[in-house]
Amino acid sequence: MEKQPPIQITADGLIVLRADELKMEAVGASDSYASWFVTEDGRRLAALASETDPVFAAFNLARYRWFSEQLESVVTTFSQFVVLGAGYDTRFLQLEAFKTGYSRVFEVDVASTLSIKRQVLQHHGVALPEWLKPIPCDLDDDDLRGALEHAGFQPTRASFIMAEGLFYYLNADTLLALMSPSGLGLAAGSVLQFDFWSNARIERLNERIFERRGKRLFKAFPFPKEVEDLKVALTDLGYKQIEITPLDALARRYWSPPHAWTEGDGWFLCKCEFAGD
Repeated sequence: MEKQPPIQITADGLIVLRADELKMEAVGASDSYASWFVTEDGRRLAALASETDPVFAAFNLARYRWFSEQLESVVTTFSQFVVLGAGYDTRFLQLEAFKTGYSRVFEVDVASTLSIKRQVLQHHGVALPEWLKPIPCDLDDDDLRGALEHAGFQPTRASFIMAEGLFYYLNADTLLALMSPSGLGLAAGSVLQFDFWSNARIERLNERIFERRGKRLFKAFPFPKEVEDLKVALTDLGYKQIEITPLDALARRYWSPPHAWTEGDGWFLCKCEFAGD
């Protein structure tokens, strides 16, 4: 059986979108560093994703803007940020609000991706600030909580946890552990923000990829399929103020002029706060 491609290769495809200044401008976003990370492999991956998924560009860029706005709105609220599956995301180096060093940022990804990211930034004269901590970690296999605490993460402090474009690549046990406040040792008041796909969307895309590449990339979402049921499940985990938004609605609001797409169902954004034990 062919080994499934590592999660980090998706970063190569996404960065191609973020390097497209016209598309980024159309959705009201920007990324000054994205073009530094574009590769031919990334272009091929983005082309395959666009061929397979009609909303690949429209929704990924709308999601990028939403996560960026969320970060800017809470930069002075939290002193700790954890980015799960950080890839080549450089928002924390570009957003003015983070340049004060008020917050400590922990960027989690596999060692190879973090190493490439550091090398590319250094090549362009951008050094990682002391407050930004790369955390080499395979989320399916390694001890994330231990790695975070070793790097200075303090479980007693409220934190902002974000996972953008990640959850549909992880094993069910990993995902359940990440979403459980006890998995990372979250303090009351911590916020978890992520996007997820319905299992119907996952199955649809997996079949298309299988037809083209003979493999299925995405993992089933191990929570209730209905949004209201998911809210109940998150409440049972100790979360409150649970907001789940169809990404389709935000994409239609952000894109100017309106982008044409189909199959907008099944992709959601979620934000929730841990109420504490």
